[in-house]
Amino acid sequence: MGTHCITRIHSSDKNSPILLTMYRHYDGGFETHGVELTEFLRNIKHMGMDCLAAQIVAKFKTEIGNIRIACEDDIEDYVYNVFEKNNVIFVEGENTFTGEVRVLLGNPEPYDLAEFVYQKNLYEVKWRKIKLTEQNQNYVCGFDFDDNMEYKRFSVEKIVGGSSKIKITHVEEK
Repeated sequence: MGTHCITRIHSSDKNSPILLTMYRHYDGGFETHGVELTEFLRNIKHMGMDCLAAQIVAKFKTEIGNIRIACEDDIEDYVYNVFEKNNVIFVEGENTFTGEVRVLLGNPEPYDLAEFVYQKNLYEVKWRKIKLTEQNQNYVCGFDFDDNMEYKRFSVEKIVGGSSKIKITHVEEK
């Protein structure tokens, strides 16, 4: 007997409409489908959740059977929700027998979001959004939302308007 699961891809956050529900007939547990799904999504580039849904199906549908499109209200042994919040992809899985819920991808911890305009050179000026880890008089450091959460250090002297133009917002994930 297989371990069945469904994966729901939402249009934006977890409470948004479901774009697609994918059924997997076997290997649907946290240690199999959960790991494969999160590894696939960890650094993926996409052009919206509809694009991401198509990429997920293309990744997993490699043979006849096993992977199918399902109804959005189906419930199986494991249920995975894929959604986006603050430009971060989240994967939340639930074992429907035990009620155990795991956040497999995404960071539900509160954090400070720093936003500023950064002039890398004479011709390159960009709005940056980072998950702030450190700020001092010389640097602003953190994980860059616009660059696959890569850790970066930005010189305050290259921030347009200086440190007074850094907007910091405390973010509480729910």
